[in-house]
Amino acid sequence: MTTTLTATGKVLIPKTVRQGQKLRPGDGFEVLTTVNGDIILRRVRRPGRSLRSHMRGLRGLNLAREDFPLGLPVEL
Repeated sequence: MTTTLTATGKVLIPKTVRQGQKLRPGDGFEVLTTVNGDIILRRVRRPGRSLRSHMRGLRGLNLAREDFPLGLPVEL
């Protein structure tokens, strides 16, 4: 998938990507460059949002509390 840089420096993220990643207006991005010149956009998550997303990912899993004596594992 390709996109073009506008005269004002904007890059359009294709609609299929925005929908697939659930991007919304106002979402922030970090712009990274690699040593070989590649440009990477990394979404900056809102505080607490990634934890909610992580917990939603556990929904539907058959996890027993006794398997986690100190509570369910949470990735920080």
